[in-house]
Amino acid sequence: MDKRKNETKQLEILLRNAYEKGYKGATLQELMEDMKKGLQNITHETKKSNI
Repeated sequence: MDKRKNETKQLEILLRNAYEKGYKGATLQELMEDMKKGLQNITHETKKSNI
């Protein structure tokens, strides 16, 4: 899988997880923290693969 498809797949998973947590009653603050961590991980992996 090329890098762009991999990033897209990771983002889809991140959004799906946030949706499920929200549906189960997570607060907006909790969702935002999870999204921030997830995006940082995706960004870190992308930078790492560019080296």
